[in-house]
Amino acid sequence: MSNMNEIRPWEHLENLIDADAAEEIKIHLDSLQSEDIASAVSHIGKEARFKLLTLLNPEDAAEVVEDIPWVQAVKMLENLTAKDAAAIINEMRSDDQVDFLTDMSAEGAEAIMVELEDEQVENIRKLIKFAPNSAGGLMITEFLAFDESKTVGDVSGRPQRWLGKIQKLQSPIPICNV
Repeated sequence: MSNMNEIRPWEHLENLIDADAAEEIKIHLDSLQSEDIASAVSHIGKEARFKLLTLLNPEDAAEVVEDIPWVQAVKMLENLTAKDAAAIINEMRSDDQVDFLTDMSAEGAEAIMVELEDEQVENIRKLIKFAPNSAGGLMITEFLAFDESKTVGDVSGRPQRWLGKIQKLQSPIPICNV
């Protein structure tokens, strides 16, 4: 039986947001599974959801956005400034960038793309041309390259955000010797 004094994850999250406790929010979110993050974010108020994304650094905000229901995530990004939304979108995989931008209003998506690097916008515009369920619409353009003399142990210290993105892929990773 649960303790009546036990605070629910979303209540704790909302308290941290109200206190502008960005570092504590990060620690709290890191302690939760992705489905718990989605539940917590879904339970907090609309204003707290938007504030949450502005308190987190863009990389952490991107992880939160990827964990919550799609429609809710799109609305949260649309309600940020174009600059803040672009910083978050910049941290996503290319296929997610395209998906979010195509699900937003045309004006909102254009405003965000103005804030992105020209090379990234060019890549997004190329990927947008593909039908969502085609090979081109499902692909990502990121890749990791390591010298063939490196061992798994040598490369396992690479930035965690790339390893996390690879782990989230639902298809096999092609490995080639170049």
